[in-house]
Amino acid sequence: MPATEKPAPYAYYVLLVLFFANLMNYVDRFVLSAVLPLIEKDWGISSAMQGNLSSAFTVGFMLAAPFVGAMADRRSRTRIVAVCVFVWSLATVGAGLAPGVWWMLFFRVVIGLGEAGLLVVGPTLVADSFPRTARARALSIFYLGTPLGGAFGYGLGGTLGEAFGWRAPLVVAGAIGVLPTLLIWLMREPARGAYDPADPHAAAHGRAKGGSWGDYLGLTRNRTFLLIVLCLAAASCAGTPLMHFLPSYMLKVRGVPLDTGSLQVGIVAAVAGTLGNLAFGLAADRLARRTRKSHAALAAAAYLLAYPCILAGLYAPLPALYLGGLGLGIFMVFGALTTLNTLVANVTRPAIRAMAYSALIFCMHLFGDTFSPPLFGHVLDVAGQRRGFFFMTLPFAVSAGACLVALLTVERDLRRAAGEDGAAAGLPPGGRSGGASA
Repeated sequence: MPATEKPAPYAYYVLLVLFFANLMNYVDRFVLSAVLPLIEKDWGISSAMQGNLSSAFTVGFMLAAPFVGAMADRRSRTRIVAVCVFVWSLATVGAGLAPGVWWMLFFRVVIGLGEAGLLVVGPTLVADSFPRTARARALSIFYLGTPLGGAFGYGLGGTLGEAFGWRAPLVVAGAIGVLPTLLIWLMREPARGAYDPADPHAAAHGRAKGGSWGDYLGLTRNRTFLLIVLCLAAASCAGTPLMHFLPSYMLKVRGVPLDTGSLQVGIVAAVAGTLGNLAFGLAADRLARRTRKSHAALAAAAYLLAYPCILAGLYAPLPALYLGGLGLGIFMVFGALTTLNTLVANVTRPAIRAMAYSALIFCMHLFGDTFSPPLFGHVLDVAGQRRGFFFMTLPFAVSAGACLVALLTVERDLRRAAGEDGAAAGLPPGGRSGGASA
């Protein structure tokens, strides 16, 4: 571990470039959602098939994650991310040129294959660039790409889609996404575990980097990690179809024009998601100095409050009320996402950190939003928009419950990580701020 707990100036350059890549990641992912009504009109596809367009992305994303994680723990992480950014950006352009829905499904799978690289590997590069006392704040900035990218995707899709048709925003978004590729390829990679305590487990087994498959399976003995997987799988099950179909809901139920509705959703998501990321990242770093339960407690509170707020966003009669409720719900959901991703970074050893993220991504999508968009699309076709959207919100209650149970397990897992009562169990020593190890 470096003698100083201050990050090097180059760390901020790494964070800035990866933030921009993550921004375009979510622009390319959500620009399609903004133009679904136009695609529906052009191709005559059902809501269930519109859900399949989201699931196609998720399938590619989920299948690529374990392989990317295994490679990233042994090979150049910056080169992996650069190639993945290039692949998903070209696939987004291809989706804009797709002659039919089956080609669109194919390109959405390829987009998922590419985007898995950034979200598996990117957090490990950020985590290795910043000390644990600043890690939650750094990761909160990286994850700002989620609300801001989603907002720009909605805005770009709604505005260009109304003016030039649904293909134009996809092509433009994909072309812009290529820009950070060279910067990432040439980026100087941070040392693995540079700000983490020495890893006696890896030293005892003669490995400086890259874990064995036994190490990865050891994550199943980490109850807190498993609860994070359950929490984010449930949140993904609810949140992905919610955001995927929300512009259509604004048009069909609220009667808001597509460009206006997409812009409203985009602005609310950008402001609320940004504030949620930053506020919870700062709170997590400060509260972690007082209690090891800080991250689980913050996430539990966030999901408990998000559920009624999102319901208000769906069913309140006045624009100020439903946009305000939606904004508060997004604030809480993105705040919880930041704290839980930081918790993963801090409760896994550097040697297997990328694989931990890949295991999280694989499981949360397998049990979360692989099936939920077409399922809820079918529900919308059968039950209608108003009743169908109510069922989408129910999994958030499961997320809150998982975080509450994690309050009972996190201290035990951190003691095991510190070697206070047994084996390492795939975890680093705890004891300071910046994550659940505090």
